[in-house]
Amino acid sequence: MTDAIRMSHSSANLINSCERKYFYKKVSQVAPDVEQEQRHFVLGKVFHLALEKCLHRSEEYSEEMLADAAHEEGLDNEQDIAMIHGMILKYLILHRKSELEVAICEIAVGNDKTIGYVDAIMKDDCGFWYICDLKTAGRFDDNLMARLIKDQQLNLYAYFIDQIAEKLDLDIEKFAGCLYRVTTKATIKWNKRETRQEYIERVFERIESYSIFIPKEMLKPKAAYDTIIKAQERATKLKESDETEAKQCFNSCFDYFRPCDFFSQCYGYKHFEGQDKFPVENSYSAKPLKQDELYFLE
Repeated sequence: MTDAIRMSHSSANLINSCERKYFYKKVSQVAPDVEQEQRHFVLGKVFHLALEKCLHRSEEYSEEMLADAAHEEGLDNEQDIAMIHGMILKYLILHRKSELEVAICEIAVGNDKTIGYVDAIMKDDCGFWYICDLKTAGRFDDNLMARLIKDQQLNLYAYFIDQIAEKLDLDIEKFAGCLYRVTTKATIKWNKRETRQEYIERVFERIESYSIFIPKEMLKPKAAYDTIIKAQERATKLKESDETEAKQCFNSCFDYFRPCDFFSQCYGYKHFEGQDKFPVENSYSAKPLKQDELYFLE
C-alpha cells in the first residue's frame, strides 16, 4: 500500500477536470509536450513574491524587491516587470486604505491528506482577522462575486482556521471571513519613445485592484474539505494503478484555449501537428473529394 497523498487545491482541480492529465503529470510524470510555463502564471508568482517580501507594506516596498522576485522566478522581460510594478503600486493603494496589517504571508495549512498555502493572514486594530487570497487577472469579472461563498480554495483554508489561530496566537472567535483580492493586468505595449517611468504611469491608469469580503457566516468549509478528500482518495488509488484506470475527459484538451501539456499522450501526435495531418480547405482552395486521394493518419 503506498502512502496517502497530501492533496492541494490545484491538484484536486486537476484530477477533477481530467484524471488522465493528473496521472501523466503527478503519477507517471511524463515529459509535457512543451517545456514552458504559461506567462500569466509567472507574472502572478512575481506579483505575489514581491508583496510577500514587503508584507504588503507600501513604506517597505521597493523596486529592488520586485527585481529580486523577478530574478527568483526567472522573469527577465523588462516590460512585464514594469507592468507588475504598476500592478503592485495600485494594489498597495487598496491595501493601505483597508487599514489592515498583514500578520504573515504563505502560511501552510492542512493535515496528512491535504495541504494548502494561504497568501496572507490580515488583521485589524480590533483583533478581527481575515484569510486573504490574491489573484491577478486580465480583467475583473463581476460574476465571480456570486460564486465566492462556495469557492473551493477559500473554503478549504477556512476549514483550518483553528490551525491558523493557534500558529499565530489569534482569537478564533474573531475570525471574520475571507478577502478575495484581484489585481488586473494591462495589455498595452511599452512605446520605446517613452521612458520606463512614463510607461509605468500609463500602465498604472489601466490597472485596478479590487477586494471582496466574504463573511464567515456565508462560507461552506466542510463541503470544500469533503470535496478535496474525495479527490485525494481517488488520487491515492490512481497512484497504485496504471493510466487505463484514469478517466479521460476530452472536454479538457483545450482548457482556456490552451492545449493540454500531455495532448500527444492521448492523441498520438502533438496538437500543432494536426494542421499537417488534416489539411484545411476554404472557399478559395476547396476542391472535390476523391477517396483515393484522401489523407489518412499514419
